[in-house]
Amino acid sequence: MEQTASIIDRRRFSSWINRFLEVLLYAFPISLLFKWSYAYSICVSIFGLYLVSILLERRFPRFDSALSLSVVLFLLAVIIPSAILIGPADTWREGKHVVYALGIFFVLVDWISYRPIVLRRYFFLLMILSVFLSLDSFLQWFTGKDIIGMELLGGRCTSVFTNPNYLCFFISGTIPVPVYFMHETKNAWIKTFCIVVLLFSYVTIIFAGVRSGLLALLIFLIFYLVRQEGKVIWPLLGLSIGSILLYFYDPIGIKGRFAGIFDHGDVRLAIWKQTLVLIRQDPLWGKGLDTFKDLYPAVKADEIFYSSPHNFFLEIWQTSGILALLLFLYIIYKTVVLNVKHIRQERVCAYLFISTVMLFLTSAVSIPFFSKFVSFYFWFYFGLLIGAMKIQAANWVKLG
Repeated sequence: MEQTASIIDRRRFSSWINRFLEVLLYAFPISLLFKWSYAYSICVSIFGLYLVSILLERRFPRFDSALSLSVVLFLLAVIIPSAILIGPADTWREGKHVVYALGIFFVLVDWISYRPIVLRRYFFLLMILSVFLSLDSFLQWFTGKDIIGMELLGGRCTSVFTNPNYLCFFISGTIPVPVYFMHETKNAWIKTFCIVVLLFSYVTIIFAGVRSGLLALLIFLIFYLVRQEGKVIWPLLGLSIGSILLYFYDPIGIKGRFAGIFDHGDVRLAIWKQTLVLIRQDPLWGKGLDTFKDLYPAVKADEIFYSSPHNFFLEIWQTSGILALLLFLYIIYKTVVLNVKHIRQERVCAYLFISTVMLFLTSAVSIPFFSKFVSFYFWFYFGLLIGAMKIQAANWVKLG
């Protein structure tokens, strides 16, 4: 009897731990969104509670996936050369968010495959956050300031961020989410709400004036044409027409940014060329984390100053060397190979895959890969995707 009571108490305590852990997993992306100073504390608490959870349940975590080893090797390829080049202290200060982000990635890989309901709840959370950011952008557009007092940047909406590229980065990743709910429900009101959310997201990207966001939207439409989802393509085409009309109604000059989308005189081309100068100095091991802003002024062109190369591949190469770059390329290649062949059959994985693709397209040449926000959200979505793939693989085993 005592042993039975002990087992019941342990299960009850484990249940409370799991609930608290799940709440923190939802709170963490929100804390990053609003730049809360205790986001790292939430992250460390997640790791601690996760460890307690698996110990109480006496189970081994399931981090195994086709990409887990590659992700670990990528982390080592980033951290070890940097620690040698700039020292462990500076490496930890500049790269701890990368370590934490990959830690969250592995927690999600195991947690979602262990508790699949978490995935749907995350989808709901992301959609609500996208609605908030869209409404906040509209407020900023019409009044000049958002809810926390952020002003327009060069006439472009930023919402709670300091840069419109970060706003587009987040919104583009959530665009497939309302379409997922449109497919999963038969309720006409929910479908209508999801279409409104899509419209909000489209308009927000236009307000942000991010050219790569248009590319992501184009890929999104092509994705659904390939899937031949006739019930969805018409409202999406309607939203696209609405976005084009908004494009021509352009009181603050956002149209000019999109008109110059093929302008090869963009300053990014200059900074990429100068980044290659730094890479040639040490192509094998790079220069270490967060060294670009210190080294770039020595090779600046036309008085252009940037804190990062604004190119994921060049940034990884300049920071961590050729091995880290090759591992990153392999991770991208393997992710595409594993998902493209199932893109018309696996609904959840397909949505998360296109979300990850859209995140990449809107950020690869716009914002630094090793920045806190991008690192966490990139690996956050990647963790959701790999967790969903593990769920699907388990279902295949059951059906087999």
